[in-house]
Amino acid sequence: VGCAAGHMLEEARARGWEVAGVELAGAAAARARSRLGDAVRDGSLAAAGFPGGSFDAVTLFDLLEHVFDPEAELREAARVLVPGGALALTTPDAGAASRRMLGAAWPHYKDEHLWSFTRAGLASLLARAGFEVREMRRAVKTVDVEYLAGHAARYPAGGAGAAAASLLRLVPAPLRRAPFPASLGELFVVARKTTPPR
Repeated sequence: VGCAAGHMLEEARARGWEVAGVELAGAAAARARSRLGDAVRDGSLAAAGFPGGSFDAVTLFDLLEHVFDPEAELREAARVLVPGGALALTTPDAGAASRRMLGAAWPHYKDEHLWSFTRAGLASLLARAGFEVREMRRAVKTVDVEYLAGHAARYPAGGAGAAAASLLRLVPAPLRRAPFPASLGELFVVARKTTPPR
């Protein structure tokens, strides 16, 4: 859900999964469809009209904070999952150390993020939607210095963003694109569909 240009769907298909994706952004959905064909639909999960129990797994990566009704989104994910099906998601962690340090200047406080979740709040929301949390931990993403510099410049923290971007650009050019793992104040959650939603 929120498959963007379909890169994760391609990886899953290469590993033997039968895939389907939905994407609200028309241009991104078109790019995904150019590589994956009819496996990608425009719009929301609810609008896609998948029958109940269609999937073994559903992913909501960097999505839940963007939707108007997170509980409704999770309930729809539960509806399309088989009993015991897996849900994986990432979302900013309002309890992260970076949020506590930066306060109102935290980069995940941006206009397109409608919601912020703590671990306890997210676990409660998932339970109401019919899920049992199996794993909840800091998300780690593979990034490079160019990504971090662009991110810092795009989401300035009271002027500190531009300064951080300038410092990051001091890294020698050959090293700027070298990938490394980083935790950027987000949660990674795996949950299992257990009960009908409450």
